[in-house]
Amino acid sequence: MAAKGRLAWLALAALALVGCHRGAYERMETLRFDQLTTPGTMRTARVGDVDVRYFEAGVGPVVLLVHGLGEHAGYWNENVPGLLEKDVRVVAVDLPGHGASDKPHDAPYTMGWHAAVLRGLLDVVAPDEKVTVVGHSMGGQIALRLALTWPDRVKHLVL
Repeated sequence: MAAKGRLAWLALAALALVGCHRGAYERMETLRFDQLTTPGTMRTARVGDVDVRYFEAGVGPVVLLVHGLGEHAGYWNENVPGLLEKDVRVVAVDLPGHGASDKPHDAPYTMGWHAAVLRGLLDVVAPDEKVTVVGHSMGGQIALRLALTWPDRVKHLVL
């Protein structure tokens, strides 16, 4: 009986918390992707059949930033100023299916497929360079697959 009582109170507390947050979400301003700001210049690269959006800023060795599931290139906005102090060229990608990149319905969306798309993007933004790849969450899995499959393109890997 005591366990059922605790479970009931826990459920009630969870419902109360959801109710408290609902109003905050309703007051949030809705933004379209074209209204989002980035600390760099937005560009599009055609990789195979996919238009891949990314922003770039700075001059120097390339640091490729790969966001996690459900995010977009803007995830890295707060990190870019510190990276630019290191005299690097930051390239932050909207993975296919995210942000302003294409969302093809027939793509496999596997880690290997995403890594191949990033390899194609590197052919555009840094064709003759080994780059530093930084991946967060699912982006880390993709970055690791990129480094394992094309070690000739990755100088440093940060997960």
